[in-house]
Amino acid sequence: MAENFPLARWVAAKYAPLARDPDGVFSLSMAGLLEASENYVPERGAFSSFAVVVCRFAIFKELKRQRKTRLETPLYVVGRSGDELERKDLPPVPPPDVEPPMMLARMRAALADLPPLERRVLELRWGITGEEHPFHAIGTVLGIPTSTARRLEVRALGRLRRELSGRRRFRDRPAWEGRKP
Repeated sequence: MAENFPLARWVAAKYAPLARDPDGVFSLSMAGLLEASENYVPERGAFSSFAVVVCRFAIFKELKRQRKTRLETPLYVVGRSGDELERKDLPPVPPPDVEPPMMLARMRAALADLPPLERRVLELRWGITGEEHPFHAIGTVLGIPTSTARRLEVRALGRLRRELSGRRRFRDRPAWEGRKP
């Protein structure tokens, strides 16, 4: 087994930049190597090929878990005396009853520019005009399949993201117009 440590290290080094904890990726790769050595059947082929697949699976499983969990920034640090101190390097947070007017106005304008069905899906899904609804309920209300409701939400969020980031696509201009020959 020790002769395969470089293999586990190689797999871990390949995927470490994608993780929040690179040392954890190495540990997972070693755990995958252990699992591969326990489940290896020589008739199925080379051990190294099998071990790489098992190590990758262990790493991908952890990367998927990390993507689902949010990385939260602590608002306080513990001082030398043991008391909690507010961090000074974070931007000030406005009170919850104050909304940034410029961003809110841009968001409302971007929502108004959406096609009616996409806007309605977002309103129902995110509770913009009432309570939040799951996709199957949106499909029932609008008379569309659940998968269509999901696709409409993805498309609408993409349009909002482009609009609010300044990378707007112009619907009125044909693709060939305005290009240099």
